[in-house]
Amino acid sequence: MATALRNFTLQYNWLIHTFPDRDVPHAAGTYAQRRIIGIGCGDKTYETMFSPFVKSYLGFEVPDTQHSQTKIEVMRKIFNIPFVDSIFDTVLCTEMREHMKLPLVTLKEIHRILKISGYCIPTCSFIWHIREELRDFFRYSRFGLQYLFNQSQLHALELNAVSVFWVTFFQEFVYYLYKFQKNILTRVLFSLLGWGIQRLGYILEQLDKDGNFATNYLVVAQKR
Repeated sequence: MATALRNFTLQYNWLIHTFPDRDVPHAAGTYAQRRIIGIGCGDKTYETMFSPFVKSYLGFEVPDTQHSQTKIEVMRKIFNIPFVDSIFDTVLCTEMREHMKLPLVTLKEIHRILKISGYCIPTCSFIWHIREELRDFFRYSRFGLQYLFNQSQLHALELNAVSVFWVTFFQEFVYYLYKFQKNILTRVLFSLLGWGIQRLGYILEQLDKDGNFATNYLVVAQKR
C-alpha cells in the first residue's frame, strides 16, 4: 500500500524506494525469525515489515549516525557489537555497507552474533551517488558481495538486483535535476517533471531485468 501511494506523489525519490518496498517484505516473510537486530536501523523503516515474523526487534546504530536517535536501543561502533556469540536469529542491515570502513571485519562480527542457521539480510549499494559525505566508502558488485560473504563464512542463498538500468538512470537523473531548483516555479516544474521521469522508469523496468546496472543488491545469507 505504501508503495502504491508513493507512486502517485510528487516525491523526488519514490522510484528508488519502490523496489526495496517490494523485495524486502519477501525476504522478511521467508527468512526472518524470532530475535532480530537492525544494524544501521535509523528510524526503523522496516520494523513494521518484520514485526509480524519476529518476537523482538532491536535497533542498533553507530555513534556518528546522521539519523534520529529516538528508535535506537544500542549505539556502538559496528565492529564491536556488545553482545555474546550466537544470540540473534536474524540480522537486518539496509543501505549500510557502503558506510563501513572495515566491511569484512563487520561481516565477521555479524557472523559471530548470529545463531547457527540464522540469516543476515543486507541491502548494498552498487551504482549510486555519494550520500552522507565523509562516511561513504564503498560500492559493491554482486561478485564483490559474493567474495565478502564467502570470506566471512556466510552462505549467500539469494543475491538479487533490486532494480535495473532504467530505474538507476532515471532516478539519478531526477536527483541531478533537483540541484537546479532555485525558486517556487522551478520547484513545481521539477516536481512534475521528476514524477513523469520516475513513472517512465517504473514502466520500462518491467521490460528489462538486466541487473548489471542495479542501484543496489538484496542479499540473504545464512550462517552454517
